[in-house]
Amino acid sequence: MRLRPKVKASEFARFGFKPCRGLPKSAESYYLCVKNGHRVMFVDSKHFTETEWPIKDARIHKNPNCKFSDKRTATEIECELVVNGLLEEVME
Repeated sequence: MRLRPKVKASEFARFGFKPCRGLPKSAESYYLCVKNGHRVMFVDSKHFTETEWPIKDARIHKNPNCKFSDKRTATEIECELVVNGLLEEVME
């Protein structure tokens, strides 16, 4: 089972996601840093991924203690996004 977006990626900005740097705006790619558990989430128009905070990723900032960090766990955020209709579960 995996999660995929049900809405445009820009809708995720309402939940704290920030545009990925270094990509054109037309890419509609956003990220959210999750300090609790050292995770990062990425979303675009077709994909949603949650992974360990990468050491070097040009799309995001380097310091996990920055002002964009979220204090919830990745699981809590994912549940909130599903409940609010931004993500849906897909059986593989």
